[in-house]
Amino acid sequence: MANSFAFDEQLRLVLTAAQCRAGRALVGIKRAQLADAAGVAARTIGDFEAGARVPRVETLLALRIGLEDLGIEFTQQSNGGRGVRIGSPHSDQLAAFMM
Repeated sequence: MANSFAFDEQLRLVLTAAQCRAGRALVGIKRAQLADAAGVAARTIGDFEAGARVPRVETLLALRIGLEDLGIEFTQQSNGGRGVRIGSPHSDQLAAFMM
């Protein structure tokens, strides 16, 4: 059981459901748009954000990279809190979504 808990903690370090929701909200995109950017199914994002399931680590990494490409920066606070903020896009993907 302890190994499962440690693995769950590692997954949360990659991306939390709250970070995913907040990141999408900051750049104003829908699940389908993030799904396209990350190469994952929109339903996977919906299930993850709703807490219905935790995607595979590869999927979480793809979502995080997709959000980072759209300009989302992930933050870590000294008290252990995690968040997101808007930075500058790493590619022209955000401009493509805004058209």
